[in-house]
Amino acid sequence: MKLSEFIDHLDRILKKWPDTAKWSVSMIASYTSAEADEVQKWCSYALEAPLEHQSTLDLAQGDLCLKRLTEAHEKELKISD
Repeated sequence: MKLSEFIDHLDRILKKWPDTAKWSVSMIASYTSAEADEVQKWCSYALEAPLEHQSTLDLAQGDLCLKRLTEAHEKELKISD
């Protein structure tokens, strides 16, 4: 899966993410149809912290992942133009 696809899927699931729920990296992978290793890598990058497949994220962390990954992807697109 490309990062851009993951960003789109993450944006969709964040709208359904219950305020008090914590989802594991593996659950996020399942909900976004991404590989768990990719989700682990991208979310670790976005949160600037090492994550494992069993690591859990709350809604605020999910939002932060989306924000930082979107920013990083937009910068990458500008560089390649």
